[in-house]
Amino acid sequence: MMLNFSAAAMISCLVLWLPLVAESKMAMKLPPSVDMRSNRVNVSIFLVDVNALNEPDGQIVVNALMKLWWRDPRWREAMVYSMDRHCNATGCSDQDRVYFEQSIDSSLSSCFGQSYEAFVSSAKDLGQSLSEFLTVDEYIWTPIPVHLLLKTSANPRGITEFDPIVAMTVPATSDFEALWVDNEKTSFDVTLSYEHFPFDTQVLELCIPFEYFTDPHFQTTLSAPSGSLFATDLSRISTMWDGTSMISPVASKRFIESLERKGFDVSSIVVQKVQRSLATSSICINISMTRRIGILLVRLFWPLSALLFIPFAGFFIPIDLVMPRVATGFLSFLSLQVFRTMAYAMIPQHTSSLLWMDVTMFCLTVILFASVLENVLVQFLRSAVSSRSAHFLDKISRISFPSVAVLVLAVLFIMGWAQIEVAWLMTTMACILCVWLVTCTLVMVTYLRWLHHWLMGVLIKQVSSRNFRYQKAVAMDQRELAILFRAFDSDGSGHVSAEKIIECMEARSLRFEHSADERRFKVRLKEVIRQTGTEALDLSAFCFHFTELFSYHQETPAREEVKAGEDEDYAREVTRKAV
Repeated sequence: MMLNFSAAAMISCLVLWLPLVAESKMAMKLPPSVDMRSNRVNVSIFLVDVNALNEPDGQIVVNALMKLWWRDPRWREAMVYSMDRHCNATGCSDQDRVYFEQSIDSSLSSCFGQSYEAFVSSAKDLGQSLSEFLTVDEYIWTPIPVHLLLKTSANPRGITEFDPIVAMTVPATSDFEALWVDNEKTSFDVTLSYEHFPFDTQVLELCIPFEYFTDPHFQTTLSAPSGSLFATDLSRISTMWDGTSMISPVASKRFIESLERKGFDVSSIVVQKVQRSLATSSICINISMTRRIGILLVRLFWPLSALLFIPFAGFFIPIDLVMPRVATGFLSFLSLQVFRTMAYAMIPQHTSSLLWMDVTMFCLTVILFASVLENVLVQFLRSAVSSRSAHFLDKISRISFPSVAVLVLAVLFIMGWAQIEVAWLMTTMACILCVWLVTCTLVMVTYLRWLHHWLMGVLIKQVSSRNFRYQKAVAMDQRELAILFRAFDSDGSGHVSAEKIIECMEARSLRFEHSADERRFKVRLKEVIRQTGTEALDLSAFCFHFTELFSYHQETPAREEVKAGEDEDYAREVTRKAV
């Protein structure tokens, strides 16, 4: 009695419900729920291999196994409504209803277990047979993004070379699954940055966008909530999966090894849900990887560093060998252009942004150009100022150029490895080079400004030396002698006398250890000038008699002079200790 009442109640409810359904048919172009992100979709993605990494075009082509799971009960509900109407009109036993429900499940399974194109075709046919309950147009809703459908002229946004297999895996709960096998290629557009190349760390963002109505959730397995028609073991469903990598469960060992062969070390693979806007959300796999710099060091930076130091050898070549000195700097500067072309060819994408490579080439160009300019300045100083000033410039260049080159390379590599912002790197390197060039310029200008003092100091040091009597006069060229003459000619008369020379040298701390040496020097100086027949020398006479004025003819000390000098030194030492 209770069973009959229940059956009658159910039939009466269906009688009341079916007209309502018939009046408001379910539109299959819309999702089951039309609220924002109200239709849950489980997403599984497994990266199996890297087919290509096209850095110039910003694209990575992978072999990936993907699976989507969702529920759409409207197909089953429509068939149940149709069955109930039939039973309501003709009368059905409970056994008949069980049979009809089994037939519905079997029909749905056979209808939806096929490719996406066949799925759409069969869904339309099924919709026509259920037109009393469903409205089926050209478009049938699924949560499958258009990006994951076959790329055609009608679907230019597609990133795959094949359509998925779509199946209703559990008809009783209206579970649908879409499967993409990994034997075909899937392309993802990625954004790459080369500001710090070759120290760049790239983050490849492999994203699958979903529509307004879909709420995607990532899962790391192939299983479905109510069971699955497809195999859930990766090794059974994939032809290329060789095991889970140590980096991430969604990437195979083959995938990581493929990126390593392409010159990258993978540091992490993170899957996350990204809310792009209020209307869309995406499942993104972020692959962080660092470029392997070892091969670039061998191919580019080691030869480039060697090229940087070659011009410095010219600073040790005698100044009068003009061509070898100029060749070492100028040829290296020209060779830098070859390395510049090679370096920029290694950067996968051309960009107008400031790069680490730009800063490096700027620094090397400045240093090599400065080495060429140094050789020119040395020849100019030698011909226009003095040989001693040219030698002084060479002396400071032998120290400053290698030191600055090592400092510049160290800062470039350290800041590049630390991925400091390139603008700050450029500022730092410009400051280092400017300080270096300004410092060298100030040192050289100061030296030239006080060159007469340096020359006077050299002359006084030799004259006051104990062994002055046995040394030749200090070697100076005509320009240096002219500078000395002007220093002695304090009144600008154009002539220097012995008294002027002695007075000027004593004013600059001329001191002798032995009074006999002082007396002998002054007497000889006056005697040489007197032998010229004048009391004072002009510039030409000063230059002509310079060797006689500031040197003795005695080449080696006499034995008694050596003995007297030793006795005098011994007496001075005894006196010092006694005091």
